[in-house]
Amino acid sequence: MSQDRPITGVGPNNFYDYYKSYTITSFRTWVSRNFERSTTHNYFLFMLVEQGYPAMIIYAAMIWSIFFFGQRLYHRLSDKGEKIIVISVICMLASLFINNFFSELLETDKIGSLFLLGIAVLVIYDIKKMPKYPTSVIAQEV
Repeated sequence: MSQDRPITGVGPNNFYDYYKSYTITSFRTWVSRNFERSTTHNYFLFMLVEQGYPAMIIYAAMIWSIFFFGQRLYHRLSDKGEKIIVISVICMLASLFINNFFSELLETDKIGSLFLLGIAVLVIYDIKKMPKYPTSVIAQEV
């Protein structure tokens, strides 16, 4: 499916409809006949088929940057309590990332909200630990 539409994919929420034309009638899968209209069992494949290669690359870059900046933030922190919170959030995000290899639940409220909440916690701690530099001459006078 991704070879037919590598740039744009089949579009959001269209996997199930397009998947039927790619199935083999002698081989029935859960995806080909389920009532839940579930899709792939891997979020990367799901992203590739529905959104194309650019979206999958952007998603992979986002995942990489979350772990890169999360690790950098952990090493910048000096308070042990803050370090525990940050490493816990990173571990939670890692477990969600591993879960995405076996499901496509990131867009559901069960997993997606935890994913975004974890990113928000890392961003808040990162902003809190940023060095305070004045941005202009006006800021220096105030």
